[in-house]
Amino acid sequence: MPHIVCQTKKVSTCSEHEMEIFYRLLCQGFLGVSWNDFMRDFQEKEDVMILRKEHCEGEIVGWSTLMVLTLSLPGEEVKGIFSGDTVVLPEYRSSTGLGVELVKYFMHVQEQFPQNKVYYILISKGWRSYKIMLFFFKEFAPCYDKPTTAYDKAVMDAFGEKKYPHHYNPATGVVTFSPQRVKPGSIDAIPSSMDAHTEFFLRCNPGYLVPIRITRKRSKIGGMNRQETKKRERERERTPNNGTTTGFRISDELWAQLQPLLPVHVNTHRFGGGRPRVPDRDCADAIFYVLRTGCQWQALDQTELCAHSTAHDRFQEWVQAGVFLTFWQAGIEQFDELRGIDWQWLSMDGAMTKAPLGGEKNRPQSH
Repeated sequence: MPHIVCQTKKVSTCSEHEMEIFYRLLCQGFLGVSWNDFMRDFQEKEDVMILRKEHCEGEIVGWSTLMVLTLSLPGEEVKGIFSGDTVVLPEYRSSTGLGVELVKYFMHVQEQFPQNKVYYILISKGWRSYKIMLFFFKEFAPCYDKPTTAYDKAVMDAFGEKKYPHHYNPATGVVTFSPQRVKPGSIDAIPSSMDAHTEFFLRCNPGYLVPIRITRKRSKIGGMNRQETKKRERERERTPNNGTTTGFRISDELWAQLQPLLPVHVNTHRFGGGRPRVPDRDCADAIFYVLRTGCQWQALDQTELCAHSTAHDRFQEWVQAGVFLTFWQAGIEQFDELRGIDWQWLSMDGAMTKAPLGGEKNRPQSH
């Protein structure tokens, strides 16, 4: 294996070329990765550790993002080093580069905040990433051979409430919102051999892989089976996406006002799996695009925002939950605070037209 060099740099200093490489590496290991989700998560972090071949300008073979969070516990505050997306090509995973760099990062944070306890927080998307804890730390939680202490549980809950308030389940310690999943056919999917740590992870995370549906029979459609039909559909030339319209996204400020109003999604799948849920923000982008342009819902299929059926279903769900009414009321109140509304003067608009099926003279009138 060639010499591996690891460096840590600020996310804000990364070039566009480096970010494109990070994105491609992430797509190699996971399903459900989108550029928008990647950029949103990446730009939120503070630092990124980069693995390169041979020298500091060599080929990138792995990376991991980091940020420091302040977590409030009863009577004190602790610092949490949150590890975001992490990807290392399989042939370079025996390198100790990321481990050494993480130790340096820990020491730097401890020097910055000597009065605080420092925790490392990792969201494990697969059994292999969970077992990283075995190599880096003598003690960690949750673990199969010892119950999680009340203090460690408080740290986990404080992180979940701060970072993922609508998607963290305190009872299970699992975050369920991410559409990203380990690829079923990769070496990270199902372990070749089981140990106590792996069994513990699988038991705590049922259905973490995307289910694969197997069809035994082929049904004929117009003289062609389903595989032939799908192949022909793929060969059709697709209408190119409109770069102007697909570039529309709601602002971070608008999303910060809307997100707390959204209902918490409950996974009703009997095994806790099912198809990955499209992120709420992607649906919000699509919904506000329809509201802004006045286009039909099906027109969303020609954009890169969201499938029209998903966006419409989420729209109906939010309408029933009163999201948009509450959002409108909050906007009215905010405008009243900023500019003021003269509630003494109100205007009503209406329209009158002849009823096509109304009654004629001296006959019962329509209602």
